[in-house]
Amino acid sequence: LNMGRPAGGTHREFLDSKELRYWLSAFRSRIADEIELDLGDRVDGNEGNRVRVVPVFLFDLVRTEALLLDGSKSAVSFPDMALAVRTRAPSRLTRFQCGDLPVLTEPADVHRSLLGAILTTGWGVAPTHLTYSEARKG
Repeated sequence: LNMGRPAGGTHREFLDSKELRYWLSAFRSRIADEIELDLGDRVDGNEGNRVRVVPVFLFDLVRTEALLLDGSKSAVSFPDMALAVRTRAPSRLTRFQCGDLPVLTEPADVHRSLLGAILTTGWGVAPTHLTYSEARKG
C-alpha cells in the first residue's frame, strides 16, 4: 500500500484512502472467508428485500505518530464501505479552522469520525462540515 507524502516540503506520512479501498475491494471475498462473515454484495444501493451490509474497516495501529487517511482524516466514507485509522498519537493541529481558531485532530479517538462515515455510507447523511446554502445554489 502506498503511503503518500503531501507536496510542499512537509514530511507527513498518510494512507491513500482510494488505494486502500481498491485493495480491500479486490480481496473482499477472501476477507469475508477469513473472518467468516458475509460482507454483502458489492452493489451499491438496496434492491428488493435484500439486506445491505456496510463493511467497516478500522485499522488500529500501535504507532505513536499520526497516520491519517489522505493526510487529514481519521475516517472516510465510500458508497460500499467505511474506513478508519486509529493510532496512539497525541492531539495535533490541522490545517482547518473554525471561527478563526485552529482545529485539533485526535488520531487516538475515531468514534465521531467513524460514526459519521458509517452514517454517510449507510444512509446518505451529509458530513457535518458540509452545509447547504441557497445563495450558492445557482
